[in-house]
Amino acid sequence: MNVMDNKVTLGRAGIKVTELCFGTLTMSALQADLSPESMEPVFKRALELGINFYDTAHRYVTYRHLRVGLGQKINDVVIASKTGTKTLEQAREEVEQCFRELGRDMIDIYLLHQVDDEADLEQRRPVLDYLLKLQSQGKIRSVGLSSHRISGNEVAIRHADEMDILFPVINQQGLGIIDGTVEQAMESLKRAKSAGLGIYAMKPLGGGHLRKNSVEAINFLRKSPLVDAIAIGIKSVDEVEVNVAIFSDGKFPLDQKKFESLATTDRRTLVNFLCKRCGECIKYCDQGALFLGEKKAEVDLEKCILCGYCAAHCPQFAIRVI
Repeated sequence: MNVMDNKVTLGRAGIKVTELCFGTLTMSALQADLSPESMEPVFKRALELGINFYDTAHRYVTYRHLRVGLGQKINDVVIASKTGTKTLEQAREEVEQCFRELGRDMIDIYLLHQVDDEADLEQRRPVLDYLLKLQSQGKIRSVGLSSHRISGNEVAIRHADEMDILFPVINQQGLGIIDGTVEQAMESLKRAKSAGLGIYAMKPLGGGHLRKNSVEAINFLRKSPLVDAIAIGIKSVDEVEVNVAIFSDGKFPLDQKKFESLATTDRRTLVNFLCKRCGECIKYCDQGALFLGEKKAEVDLEKCILCGYCAAHCPQFAIRVI
């Protein structure tokens, strides 16, 4: 039963996507660490209900999840991936791995991952040029960037002649936006739209902080003409069905029990006894949500947006998002 039959156009390449984007971060080793096989029924249900847009990244290590879960349909959907490296050699390796593990010879969207500002982009210029070269060869349809900062949004605007997709942090309360308010972020998205950029939003629930008011939070973005699609982390069949119900405008019924169960499930970042207080995680938390306690790194739960990027840099594997 395909209830997600309405598509939006994302970017100048004319990519048609469902308004709901299936985010793969929460299933990844950075968070729930679920196996590709365990996620197969989740992807199957997403396909049945019509979701055609899937977001991943080299950092997430979820290419195999997508290949196993999407099966023969993997060439029929839109996939966005990201590279966070600043070196051309590493970018080549990451992109080739993406093609190889997904079993595709074309990727719809490839983003520079978590760009902070113009200086950051200049350090990644060889990587951007490489992605643009692949785009000219027909191996990538659209190039863009993701960012947790308004200054990153502005980079995409200034380089709209080279890229046409922006994946920003944006939500009703501005949670996770490092350098400004939700109003300032919306102003930057207005400029991005005027520049012709396709925009799909990340952290619509502020890393789970808005989960109890998720319908209101999601509709805040859905009603905005500045946001084309919204990425939501999904790792269960219930999450697929609840999110599809919210996005389907009544075509698929919302199961109130499932909704309430998900809305009241607490999620948090945990640092266990393996922590050696080396401070590596703190360097990579752009939210300022980590600090060194007496015995181990500690988490400021009010600031944490559950991205899990700190876990990727912990040499002791002491951090988990649950």
